[in-house]
Amino acid sequence: VVSDVCSDGDIATKYFTGEGTYLTVGGTVSMESFEGLAPGNGNSFTLPGFGVQIQSNANPAGRIRNTPNSGRYATDGQQYLEVNSNYGASTLTFNFGSPINSFGMDIVDWGDYSTGTLTFMNNQGDAFTVAVAPGGDNVKQFFGVVNSALQFTTVKFTATNNQGDYYAVDKVHYRDWE
Repeated sequence: VVSDVCSDGDIATKYFTGEGTYLTVGGTVSMESFEGLAPGNGNSFTLPGFGVQIQSNANPAGRIRNTPNSGRYATDGQQYLEVNSNYGASTLTFNFGSPINSFGMDIVDWGDYSTGTLTFMNNQGDAFTVAVAPGGDNVKQFFGVVNSALQFTTVKFTATNNQGDYYAVDKVHYRDWE
């Protein structure tokens, strides 16, 4: 667990690399695993509660898959979101219809063919390095953020110098601001 401290000394933002600890601290969360979407290519996807946009030099930039592919696989159910950052930098943006204060997800097979970084930023300015390549083939990792002081509506992951790589996302957790 890594934390940012507010000016009054309280810890406002914590990020997590363990799903269990994140779920304990994050409270009751909603979870999306892309099971309701039809498999296929796309640069944007609409789900209950949020939309997803993927930007990269690849076309298509993303796809919903229902079978494992080159080290990428679902971590819940049969389907997952695949991000194609094969041609360098890419962004994966989640836009929520209602403010949230908690976000987490599984990331699979990131950085096994590259030397770049994957970073997180939300529209309140919380920013963290999520992963640094090289990573291993088939490796699943978790990343989550809880901000106890501020609500946010946008989460953006940026992959830099990710030449020749794809990664998968599944089990997206979020909690509406209360």
